[in-house]
Amino acid sequence: MLVLGWERRHLPLVKLAFLLSGFRMKLCPVHSGDVPGVKLFLILVAWCLLLVVCWPLALAVLVLFPVVWLVALPFRLLALVVHAVFAFLRALLLLPARILSFGRKS
Repeated sequence: MLVLGWERRHLPLVKLAFLLSGFRMKLCPVHSGDVPGVKLFLILVAWCLLLVVCWPLALAVLVLFPVVWLVALPFRLLALVVHAVFAFLRALLLLPARILSFGRKS
């Protein structure tokens, strides 16, 4: 069976190429194509390269990252709340359409 012009045995290589290039690819509804450890590995390799090229900057990144994360945390929580409010408003506005569709599945 061909998927996007590729044989199924080539899919892991295609997914890896898209993952490394920064694109998100979803070929299967169950699997999103994300590999859990790859992002952490790439961050570690980038930090090691920075350590070799400019060690004071690498140490500053290592020390300041938790501070930046703590400063950004309230903004992430605010974004979560705003997203929840908009999802609630969308559900509220679409409620009449869902009620009028009776038993039809969409």
